[in-house]
Amino acid sequence: MSKGTTLEVTEHRVVRKQAALILEQAREIRVTSQKSWGDAGEFLKDVKTAIKKVEDRFNPELKKLRSAAKEITNIKNEILALPREAEELVKAEMRKFAEAQRKKREAEEERLRLEAEEKARKEREEERRKLEEDRERERKEHEAKMAKLRAQQEEERKAREAEEKREAAKREKEEAALKKRRDAEAKKEKVRLEKERKIAEKKAAEEQAAADEEARLEEERLKAEEEKREKAAAAERERLEKEPVVAEPVTVKRHVKLHDGITSRQIWYGEVTDKDALLRAIVAGEASADLLIPNQALIDEKATEYKRKLEIPGIEVKSREAVGAATRKGDFS
Repeated sequence: MSKGTTLEVTEHRVVRKQAALILEQAREIRVTSQKSWGDAGEFLKDVKTAIKKVEDRFNPELKKLRSAAKEITNIKNEILALPREAEELVKAEMRKFAEAQRKKREAEEERLRLEAEEKARKEREEERRKLEEDRERERKEHEAKMAKLRAQQEEERKAREAEEKREAAKREKEEAALKKRRDAEAKKEKVRLEKERKIAEKKAAEEQAAADEEARLEEERLKAEEEKREKAAAAERERLEKEPVVAEPVTVKRHVKLHDGITSRQIWYGEVTDKDALLRAIVAGEASADLLIPNQALIDEKATEYKRKLEIPGIEVKSREAVGAATRKGDFS
């Protein structure tokens, strides 16, 4: 074996050893935090640099040594398999972490949405409770007012009856005195007093009728006001019951920071989960007949454009993380 060949074999072993070392390091990498995410991205740059160095090392020899191209290519592919496996291992870890972060973010959005709906529901219940309390208070006030009015009317009636009794007693006393003093005029005086009594009774009856009519009109007015308040309260309750509880949409920001040369994005696509529902939607004019194949490329295009806003029966919108890395400048050793 020539000196040049020995040197080349030794160099190959060194390169192979470096590539195997990168694979061992990749197997130990675990992406569990923002820092480990960044470290994994930096390591990917080293992997890219290793791949580039292997390419730069062997491609010139393949050009010069056409006769040994197959052997050198096999050696190159064998060595490249190691850093490429390392790259795939690290990317898988990064994809797993990104997916976990996405699920965590979606769970937080759902929690905040439910909290907002519960808060709106409680506010609506409190508003309905206050409305019922106001209605009950107005009803009690109306009943108290009516009771007071009836008590006042009863007192007025009793006062009129007492006054009539006093007047009657007074008239009887006067009649007795007049009878003693003027027996001759007793009959005439009695007729006159009887006439006055009837006039007084008529006047009292008229006053009582006027008071009763006034009380009746007041009671009708208060009853009309109560009915008006009842209708307004019923209309308000119906409005509150029909009005839906809405919560503002909540968005949780992405928590994964991207490092220089590392990219991460969500790829949206649609999946047909119920073909019968999709067919019914097409027949009803809710979806395009182009989706009947189904046309996966068209479905993915619409999923990318509308994301979660895409609402087509039979199609569920999903997403996955795509990870990429750039090559680090400089050699690795």
